[in-house]
Amino acid sequence: MADLEVLELTTLTSSSADDFAVLRPLGYGASGMVVAATCNRPGVPTPDKLYAVKLLYNFSHEYSSVVLNNSLENEWLVLSRLLPHPNIVRFWAQFVSPIPRSFRNLLPEELRPKSVYRDRSGVSRPRRGQFLVLDHHQKNLADWINQSSLPISYDITLKITEQVLHAVLYLEKNRVRHLDIKPSNVLIQNGNRPVLCDFGCAVQFPDSSFVLEYSRGVHVGGNRAHLAPEVLTSAHRCRHEPSRHKTIDYSKQASFAVGVLVCEIATGDHPLPDYPLGFTSSGAVQYTARDIVPLPEFFPKSFQSIVADLLRCDLGKRLDLGEAVKQLELCCVKRQRVTTVGDLQVELRRVKQERDIAKAKLSAVASERDSAVRELRAMAEQCQKVVSEFDSLAQHCDTLSRENKRYRRERDGAVAAIESAYEASHLLQGQLTLVTRERDLAQSKCEELQSLNKRASLKEPIVECGRCKGFYLESENSSSACLWHPGKFFLCMYLCRIYTLQHFLYIAC
Repeated sequence: MADLEVLELTTLTSSSADDFAVLRPLGYGASGMVVAATCNRPGVPTPDKLYAVKLLYNFSHEYSSVVLNNSLENEWLVLSRLLPHPNIVRFWAQFVSPIPRSFRNLLPEELRPKSVYRDRSGVSRPRRGQFLVLDHHQKNLADWINQSSLPISYDITLKITEQVLHAVLYLEKNRVRHLDIKPSNVLIQNGNRPVLCDFGCAVQFPDSSFVLEYSRGVHVGGNRAHLAPEVLTSAHRCRHEPSRHKTIDYSKQASFAVGVLVCEIATGDHPLPDYPLGFTSSGAVQYTARDIVPLPEFFPKSFQSIVADLLRCDLGKRLDLGEAVKQLELCCVKRQRVTTVGDLQVELRRVKQERDIAKAKLSAVASERDSAVRELRAMAEQCQKVVSEFDSLAQHCDTLSRENKRYRRERDGAVAAIESAYEASHLLQGQLTLVTRERDLAQSKCEELQSLNKRASLKEPIVECGRCKGFYLESENSSSACLWHPGKFFLCMYLCRIYTLQHFLYIAC
């Protein structure tokens, strides 16, 4: 049987939508359509076996892993991570494939145009869809309740409740909350075996606290009539009250949903009429035990007490799943009729064996606890050492910070000194250029004076003009012309140049 299941799983995983022959629609939901189909792909062990094929409403003609990981991912991701369980629908395969005509014809009228598109050449082509292959079951719990004569017997209710609790407890151990447990999402297999399906609203939490960080657009759950009062109250506060840290606690959501489901099985109605609107005030959902419609009187008081504790409004007083399973098992044991002394002895031996096993487990847990305490103490000592090291590092960092500030001040002073020195050097460079030009001019003046000295050393006669009383060289002018005396001009220029030369030599020195 295991080999056949492996072959079936391998074949279905590599299949496409064209490998399935659609027989009839099974149901329509908010996230997808489910049809009954057989797989005609070669290699399927049982070609006539019926499957429930779900087409999700996330059509696209271009599919990528990013699209798959961000659209309607809950159902197939959660189911693919769970091992098979007798009370959870069997997940076989997930694939992306062009939507065949047989599927498109069964879509709702408003979605059929969205299942096709026109390419660049104007040709109509089918979009690609995401398909899930699940086990097929004939009917769900809602149909079964409608077809049965109410009220349902205690034995059947007890059996279904026990199996649903085991399924939900298995999900809790895998940190999964279904968030949409209702009769239409519970399938009925042969022998009244319930099977949970439709994990479109399911969430796998990061830890066992089952607390979800709220953000705008988050879907808090499925049908509001099956959501716990604290979930609805927290969701309202997160939407309407300003707060940075918004969370919703789903730790006891499954207990409330199972309690509502049990009442719907036993009576056909919700245990809180007009829930949640009739019990909502300013966004907070509140009710008392008197508001809960009791089960029929033929149900044992112990069973009624379990259901009432599952439906408590107070989160602290509501039964968790583990305790509910234990109490329900006690009800099952009481239901079994022990008639002979031999049966009592067998039951006593079984109880003693379980007691011994429990004692052994308790001692093992105690030893593990002691070792854990020792490890925690060692870790505390290490943490203390790390804290002291961090303190020393912090002091060292403060010292480095002060030195860094001092170095920065010194650097800023050095930069300012360099800038002032650069300005002074620039000014000296300009003065040096000016002095160089004056030196060159003085040298040229010296050369001219030297030539003048040579001429003056010839001792040419100097004559005074009788008219203008000026002096001039006799060889350069005559006594009769006093309008212009080059000799007089020469002497004046000679004296001026001597004075100028002295001035430049003073500046140069």
